Amino acid sequence: PCHAMIAPSFPAAFIDLEPGRLAGAVAACGFHAVHEVAFGADLVSHEFHRRYAAVAPDEPFVISTPCPAVVSCIEKIYPELVPHLANVCSPMEAMGRVVRRLAADADAAGAGPAGTASAGTARPAVVFIGPCVGKKDEARRTGTVDAVLTFDELAELFEASGVDPATAAPRPFDPPTAGLGRIYPVTGGLLKSAGIESDVLESPVLIVEGSNRIMELLDVLGRLVREGKPV
Repeated sequence: PCHAMIAPSFPAAFIDLEPGRLAGAVAACGFHAVHEVAFGADLVSHEFHRRYAAVAPDEPFVISTPCPAVVSCIEKIYPELVPHLANVCSPMEAMGRVVRRLAADADAAGAGPAGTASAGTARPAVVFIGPCVGKKDEARRTGTVDAVLTFDELAELFEASGVDPATAAPRPFDPPTAGLGRIYPVTGGLLKSAGIESDVLESPVLIVEGSNRIMELLDVLGRLVREGKPV
């Protein structure tokens, strides 16, 4: 059995396709189940909310990002900032663990006498489908999913499988059902879904996106840390 997990940014990649029809098209390619990674984003947001609420005023700054390219950049170019990376897994990792747990529970429920596995059961394969090629490296590093397809590669899979998403039979995503994690891809989505205030005048949280702005910020943070200056 092969489980697909679709990143919450899919509406931007398949603008004219309603969610149920996309889920149906992916299932028509042979996937056993189709899940929303947005549920993993819900779990990650809950953890960020818990940690943010417990932060002491004198604690150092924390860099939070679900982007493997940013994490890799920090590890390779700004090693002094590695201790400031939030030790929270990405939504892809979180959802991969959830899917494996659900599959294991399903296998256990169908086990034979004395808990032996029923005939034909096998370890499920988990495939993440999203916009970023950087997730392929994250998958290799973490091992939480078996393969990664970009949205472009998913479109190629539709063509190779003879599946027309526009006419595919619609179906709901497989549980668990996602909540505010669906807004994760929008600006400040992590904070919004975590219930963390990000008002520029009231909050100590800074939202930065775009490669140029991110590199500028990392340059400043890295220099301040190396020089032992407060951030």
